[in-house]
Amino acid sequence: MTTDIQSDFAQFIDRCHDALTQQTHGNSAPLLSLWSRADDVSFMAPMGGYQVGYQQVSGLLAAVATTLSYEDWYADNVVTVVGPDTAHTVEIEHISRTPDPARDSAWPDELALRVTTIYRREHGVWRIVLRHANGYEELDFPPYMSILDPD
Repeated sequence: MTTDIQSDFAQFIDRCHDALTQQTHGNSAPLLSLWSRADDVSFMAPMGGYQVGYQQVSGLLAAVATTLSYEDWYADNVVTVVGPDTAHTVEIEHISRTPDPARDSAWPDELALRVTTIYRREHGVWRIVLRHANGYEELDFPPYMSILDPD
């Protein structure tokens, strides 16, 4: 794979992270501009359910953005794999805001999500094609070794 593809994808991820920050501030437009318009896109939102197709995905993302008012967003990258035409990331996303007892919101002031995102190059441009997010909890379980690996 060429370094041009790697560099192009890294720039796209920077745009995705900026767009996700904007989403948590209540503005869905930057994030929606990065999604594929194909019928096979899908979104599995942290609150449950799923959407398939750009119309359903964009409808939910736009509606959710109107309910969000977070001040800080950042991601810890777990894994990134980039191929010539597809890529995926696994990240732990963190969002937070200053607690305000007067705020009328069902969303917590701090939230961590496990997020897997799949990307595809369409006409030479990276696009989001799948985002799966759910709540993140630390695993309180001792490390283990596979019983299938004798070493």
